[in-house]
Amino acid sequence: MAAASSKIPIIDFSVAGLEPGTSLWFSTCQQVCNALEEHGFFEAIYSHDMFLPNLHKKIFDVVKELYDLPTEIKKKNRSRPGRDYYSDNQLHEGMGIDSADTLQGVQNFTTLMWPNGNHQFSENAYKVTNIIKTLDQKVVRMVLDYYGTEKQYDSLIKSTNYTLREALIVWSNGKIRPAPHQVIANGDKERYSIGLFMFNEGVICVPDELVGHKTPLRYKPLDHPDYVKQVMYFAEKKMEYPVEEYCGI
Repeated sequence: MAAASSKIPIIDFSVAGLEPGTSLWFSTCQQVCNALEEHGFFEAIYSHDMFLPNLHKKIFDVVKELYDLPTEIKKKNRSRPGRDYYSDNQLHEGMGIDSADTLQGVQNFTTLMWPNGNHQFSENAYKVTNIIKTLDQKVVRMVLDYYGTEKQYDSLIKSTNYTLREALIVWSNGKIRPAPHQVIANGDKERYSIGLFMFNEGVICVPDELVGHKTPLRYKPLDHPDYVKQVMYFAEKKMEYPVEEYCGI
């Protein structure tokens, strides 16, 4: 494989006629998979009809309001490993909303933080999550179509809780190597970052279509919930736990 370009790939998902079975769909599938194989990520252009310009400001306004809450309130968010509140010497804070793509999940979190409710937060958090979820599902469909594994789409989506970095490495038999997630802050200016993370609630296996004479099987089945627990355990000790150590062959 040729050396990856340092330029971030940009893929336009707002083009009219981007539907399965069309030539535009297949060319975009190729762009998506090339970007994921070479970089592990890409920048997506999305339609303003779906992501209204003022929604960007609204979601970051309510996120700032969330992190301005007293620390003792934020510490109440203790749902599951990797999604509860954490703070690194007050320089870095983070928390997750369990089942953020469901209205009930967002409302449960909102009530925990604001017992009297916060309509602006719940409305915008739910809206943004599902806009990104829709895009994510389209990308997943494109990846499956490109590798000839589209029959797995329904089972893969239904078993996913939107809250698969390592899972994608295993599923693709090492073809896709997602880039590490990080936010770098310089100076004394506050920075806010929002991400939609996926946790598969079952076991991830490499599809038969991605195993062959030139591409031998590289991973045993991945129990994703158990692996996440192991990652959190090692993270508390400031240690990494690569997926290769968990289920690599």
